[in-house]
Formats: sequence, structure tokens, C-alpha cells
Amino acid sequence: MARTKKTPVVEQTTDKKEKLEKEVDRLKNLLSAAFDIMQKRDDELDSKLLQIDELEKEKRIAMLEVAEKTTHIDFLVGKWMKESMRKKYGKR
Repeated sequence: MARTKKTPVVEQTTDKKEKLEKEVDRLKNLLSAAFDIMQKRDDELDSKLLQIDELEKEKRIAMLEVAEKTTHIDFLVGKWMKESMRKKYGKR
């Protein structure tokens, strides 16, 4: 009966260790890439939130300007109506 040559136990454990180290490195690289993608998306989201905040501020300012102008127009219309009533019905 012919004996097959077996690799020594030390070589087997060294091979397993190398394979595990390669797998750990691969997983570390994947984790690093995933973290980079998440960081990029987080930065994009922060940028968009800042843009939304700026647009909200501009919207509030525009609404205040419209309110001021509307109030002024209402005042002018009221003044005009008062004067026209005085002309129509005489001064009181």
C-alpha cells in the first residue's frame, strides 16, 4: 500500500492563517468603501439641507415683503375710499 504524502500541520495552519488574513483584508476594504459611500451621501444630504434652509429663509423674507406691500396697498385703498366717500357725501 502506497502512502500519500501529507502536508505537515504547520503548513496547513499557515495556509489557513494566510487565507483568513486575506479575507480580513478584503472585508476591511469593503467596510472602508461602504463607509466612504455613506460619508459622501451624508455630505450630500447636509448640503441639500443647507440649500433648503437658505430657500426657506428667502421664502420668509419674500413673504414679509409681500405682507408689507399688501399692508401699504390696503392703507392706500382705505385712504382713497375715505377721500372718495368724503367727496361723494361731503366732508364730515
